[in-house]
Amino acid sequence: MEVLSPLISSSSILVIGSGGIGCELLKNLAGSGFTAVEVIDLDTIDVSNLNRQFLFRGEHVGLPKCEVACIASRKISSTLGHTSSSVPGVGFYKPHHGNVKDNSRFSTSFFKRFTVVLNALDNVSARRHVNRLCLSADIPLIEAGTTGYLGQTTVIAGKQTECYECQPKPTQKVYPICTIRSTPSMPVHCIVWGKELYKLMFGDATASMLFEDTVESDEPSTFMEPVVDSRLKPTDSPSFDSIKSYAVSALTALYTTEINKQLSMDRYKGAAKVPVAKDIEALMVKAEEWWKSNEPPSTKDNGEKIIWTDEQCCHELFSIIKEVYTTSTSPPALFTAATEFDKDNHLSMRFVTAASNLRASIFSIETSSFYTAKGIAGNIIPAIATTNAIVAGLQVLELFKILKHGVSKIKGVCKFTYCLRDKTRKGLFLQPTSLVSPNEKCYVCRNARVVLSVNAETTILQTMIDDILKKKMSFNSPILQIGCSQIYEDGEEEYEVNLPKLLKDLPAGGIKDGTILTVEDFEQDMEITLEIVHMEFDEEDENQFIVGGDKPKPKPSKSSEKEEDDVPGDDNLGDSTAGAADANDNDDDDDIVEITEEDNANSLRTRKRGRSEEDDGAVAPKKARGGGEDEEAAIAID
Repeated sequence: MEVLSPLISSSSILVIGSGGIGCELLKNLAGSGFTAVEVIDLDTIDVSNLNRQFLFRGEHVGLPKCEVACIASRKISSTLGHTSSSVPGVGFYKPHHGNVKDNSRFSTSFFKRFTVVLNALDNVSARRHVNRLCLSADIPLIEAGTTGYLGQTTVIAGKQTECYECQPKPTQKVYPICTIRSTPSMPVHCIVWGKELYKLMFGDATASMLFEDTVESDEPSTFMEPVVDSRLKPTDSPSFDSIKSYAVSALTALYTTEINKQLSMDRYKGAAKVPVAKDIEALMVKAEEWWKSNEPPSTKDNGEKIIWTDEQCCHELFSIIKEVYTTSTSPPALFTAATEFDKDNHLSMRFVTAASNLRASIFSIETSSFYTAKGIAGNIIPAIATTNAIVAGLQVLELFKILKHGVSKIKGVCKFTYCLRDKTRKGLFLQPTSLVSPNEKCYVCRNARVVLSVNAETTILQTMIDDILKKKMSFNSPILQIGCSQIYEDGEEEYEVNLPKLLKDLPAGGIKDGTILTVEDFEQDMEITLEIVHMEFDEEDENQFIVGGDKPKPKPSKSSEKEEDDVPGDDNLGDSTAGAADANDNDDDDDIVEITEEDNANSLRTRKRGRSEEDDGAVAPKKARGGGEDEEAAIAID
């Protein structure tokens, strides 16, 4: 420690995230003598954090995590006699309450002030951004993540080791939309349906998978008019009777009329279990008896862990609808895209639990408690405090190695370490492996050319910017060039005229098969080259592009449809899923869930997690895990 003490005093550390891992990490840093530490975190403290994020107390609920964590860290540091930062220009456990992706505050120049960056993040998008900033600033990044009892720690150093994006991310489990809408067979199907119903009733209805254009549809569902067209206006201060009338009408259409319509069309002929429509009016009569003298079941003792009856679900749904239209708990931007399901929003989670359970009951599917439904709806891996403590400790040990041996020796002295639930054949619960060299086909750290397969004749530039470059590839402010001609720059009005144009109709000859497109992002100090391959996709495909992989071969003709299709392999990007959304970052499910338009259940694409994380974590290299045994897919429970 005598050798490390002066190195610790002269080091400046940036910690990103002050949640489960972050609290443990800050405690370790403060106890080890680090004083020049700054912390970035966007979140505020929720009561659910208190069971494992030990720097927080009940009186801190609602306060920024980073501010409270820094106050606690300064107290720990003061017990060692430290009262200020030992590095000029760097704060003494200084908090930054904000989004790490805000380039106006946290640019490359901001990162260059620090010796090492330690990640304690919980989503892929932010991890990608920090990865790119550290590569740009040429400073080491120590990454960590946990999934229940599993965890891992690694070190990323430009030109020496793999970066965060060198290896593929697991794809999402896929459930066809037709299954969600019409033929559910699992609790998760009903919970996803409940999330979409929340959007249909209170958010941007057109963005819900349950939405139908009643004008163009030949056989529109019976619930569109009573659920969407009859939505009340909070500004009109609707009466109790009008709210009750809307609730009864909407729920009857959803759980009675629509089910009976499908039954009359023999939709479920031959089904193992034929659905039975609910008598909403009868259920509401019972529920109405409680409205005058009782609170919803979710407010009762243990109400979040019991299974609500059908009457209680109706009671809950009516109470929520009433709250939305009459109290300050209503979403701030009702009927807009801003009103999205949030598993941490108690009102929206109550709605999804009640709505999904009524639907599950109709189809003879096991119903879920509020607690279980929240886990499935939010896909939050159970956070184990001891696992967080272990990986945070491993991060600091790797930090000591970097300080002692220098940045240039990282690949030789640092390790990628797995924290295992079950010991290996050698009796180990911690399994270190050597760091891997950069993937030569990584477009982030090796500037490799990326193949983008897209239909240039039907895709507009707006879609390419939003869905491909920003959502899929995590660019913040992309600039696009064809040759020497710039066709788009984020935030510049003069280029907005190009957004609604088809790719093939853009200036400078357009984006077509064989076009070489340069994409630059000054905020991330990053430039890549896209090689465009024109590809036609089936209309029912949810994903209309493929990022990465070798140049795909043309689809076989009808005469050879029975032959095996050529599947693009993982290549430059390392994630050749056809435009799968970053689950982001938020809405996954047990084994991760993604909704697509596929009708063939045999086409479901699944892959076991090859990583550990708190929500979403670092990607593990393709080494033996746990003595060579496959990792079990984790179920999300918060």
